[in-house]
Amino acid sequence: MMTGTSLDGADLVLATFDDHPTVIAAEHHPYPDALHDQAAALADGERIDFVAIARFKVDLSEWFADLALRMIQQHGAVDGIAVQGQSLAHLPGLHAFQALQPERIAARCQTPVIAEFRNTDMALGGQGAPLSAAFHQRLFDLDGIARAVVGISGMAHLTYLGPKGELSGDEIGPGNLLMDAWAERHLNLRWDMDGAWARQGRVSTDLLRVLRAEPFFDQPSPKAAGPGLFTISWLDQTLKTLATKPSPVDVMATLLELTAWSISKHLAACPVAPTDVVLCGGGANNRALVERIGQLCSLPTRLSDELGIPVGQVGATAFAWFGHCRLARQRLDLGTITGASSAGLYGTLFEI
Repeated sequence: MMTGTSLDGADLVLATFDDHPTVIAAEHHPYPDALHDQAAALADGERIDFVAIARFKVDLSEWFADLALRMIQQHGAVDGIAVQGQSLAHLPGLHAFQALQPERIAARCQTPVIAEFRNTDMALGGQGAPLSAAFHQRLFDLDGIARAVVGISGMAHLTYLGPKGELSGDEIGPGNLLMDAWAERHLNLRWDMDGAWARQGRVSTDLLRVLRAEPFFDQPSPKAAGPGLFTISWLDQTLKTLATKPSPVDVMATLLELTAWSISKHLAACPVAPTDVVLCGGGANNRALVERIGQLCSLPTRLSDELGIPVGQVGATAFAWFGHCRLARQRLDLGTITGASSAGLYGTLFEI
């Protein structure tokens, strides 16, 4: 079970991992308006409000527990519930603020809960993200052929699967995060469906130039940004530096271009040119964005659906796999992905 930095809702999967990852059931539940507004305010807030954070953690965990119990009632008991929580801030190498009360979910569901995956990685000296690259290797690796997997949620992240078993991963810039926030501000919608509004605008070269100058894009691997960098406040501050402010629709077109440019930039840096690029995450449903990525990277692109798992299920299944590994006490080595110094048991187990 997970919610992403895009703040669109919760993805649930019921999965087994005996021989190959198999999704038995999957659901997506949009955030209730109140929870969405709480998450958005906390993720972009400049002042720490401990009462608001505590209330959100309780409300979110109760909602998660309701969703999990409903799935358990429909499909039967499970060995454990892996929960990512809502990312409010990510400080690479220090701490990931994942809003959640795992104990509350464990108590409500009477089932072990596994959480705090990012902070496990940081305790091992890693960046804390993108953890899903380890699962991408199991799911999408091609023996002897280079492939790239790009997950587009709130943030975009890239997994490189090399022809000799090489594995690396990076957060590479904003995915849906800025576009969704801009759509909510100007369209009163959670997202720009299929990039329809962005298609109506023109890219602002001045704005794009300033956005692309963000030092994060040129940081060496491994790197992770999380939701704390590319916020709507960051965008607002950037717009204030321009002599002529673009229209809202042109800003949206520019944000889409920024995401596509960042992805293509990092694809070009792969040690061996990928044979193809597999897209997953909610942003893979944005047809305008997918088309632009294909144009810029000049590589064959395909959705993960073609390889047996829908784009909206990859992220949640990845964390279900992490939970499965934790229950089996299987140590994972994410050193080439996050910079972790050793293998470890990912996730903290909560039992009541």
